[in-house]
Amino acid sequence: ELDERRVIVNKGKQKMPWSFLLTNGVMGTLLTGDGLGFTFFENARECRVTPWFGDALSDRGGEYLLLRFSGERGYYDLCRCAQSMVITPEEVHYLGLLSGLSYRISVSVPDRMRHKRIVLRLKNESAAPLEIRVRYQLQPMLGVVPEDGDAVSWRTMDHGLQFRAETNAACAMYT
Repeated sequence: ELDERRVIVNKGKQKMPWSFLLTNGVMGTLLTGDGLGFTFFENARECRVTPWFGDALSDRGGEYLLLRFSGERGYYDLCRCAQSMVITPEEVHYLGLLSGLSYRISVSVPDRMRHKRIVLRLKNESAAPLEIRVRYQLQPMLGVVPEDGDAVSWRTMDHGLQFRAETNAACAMYT
């Protein structure tokens, strides 16, 4: 479905994952219908924050937003489980419903900022209380090949994580 400022993708009808590039000239991220995709800083080849596999059919990425219900063993990949996406020039939203829990993941790359913003909103639609655990998983690279990720250090900050490439001066820092 298409209107002037957004595209709505019903993921159940797609044969291959949709992809959409968000960038602000400093940061960029290639999001897909099934995942948080590939993120880069300044240069998509030299300063990959997460790995790029270039395989549209498997839709592998280096970032995941995972959810687990209390009493269950496995995690749900919230982007992969989302029923639809809403794509605008400024952000991408994943919309889903799992076991009475509706959710919206909003992803953006704010103007001239050195970060990717991921916001998760949850609403319990069931009558019973839900106990959940949410986990953000990242495979950092900060370089050209996955081995570049072996020399990445990180620290927590007030509103996120800061990564530093110890061996690649071209992409020294990503927040």
